[in-house]
Amino acid sequence: MFTSSMEPTLVSRCAWSGESKSTQQYPSDVHTSVVFTRSIPSGTCFGPCVLQGSMDSIAFIAQKSSDNRNKAYVFRVDPEALSNSALFLSWLRLIQTARNSEEQNTEAFLKAGQLHIRTTREVRDEEELLLWYDKELCHLLGFTDMKREFSTDFKCTRCSQMFQHEYPFLAHCRFLCPQMKANTWRSQDFTKHMEAHSLSKRQHK
Repeated sequence: MFTSSMEPTLVSRCAWSGESKSTQQYPSDVHTSVVFTRSIPSGTCFGPCVLQGSMDSIAFIAQKSSDNRNKAYVFRVDPEALSNSALFLSWLRLIQTARNSEEQNTEAFLKAGQLHIRTTREVRDEEELLLWYDKELCHLLGFTDMKREFSTDFKCTRCSQMFQHEYPFLAHCRFLCPQMKANTWRSQDFTKHMEAHSLSKRQHK
């Protein structure tokens, strides 16, 4: 296992684009993981990451979700590095996706139209960051409705693939199933949904 505390220059050279497709190979596919060099309390926020105005600029977190994880590259990060907005996207691309709520310790959320993450519990030093979405983004991405429709056996009704954990199952059914219809909630539909949601929140303030 390779451990590094250096800036992830590989990811810095691979800037995320909202036009990227779900089939693109990400730098995080190299089995990276991120651990903090010191403990961080629950509710600590990092960011922002400016969105590209499409579903892909948020969905990449789910698209790298998997039942199995191999940690070939471990990056030890001072939490202050994630407070630097210029470096935030680079580190965000290296954080692995949680497989279920039990192991999740960070969540992605929207604030003023930008992507942030925050710790959902205390993260101890040398503990790996494992990320998923907050309730609002789960709703915007369609996961909330999906959880109501599917049973607890984590079996895709389209291709019959079985999963061991909830989050990889949701990501597969929502974005990655090869049997999924091409017109299932396109990126422009997501953008409109986000705009309507933001307007609704402003009206209720």
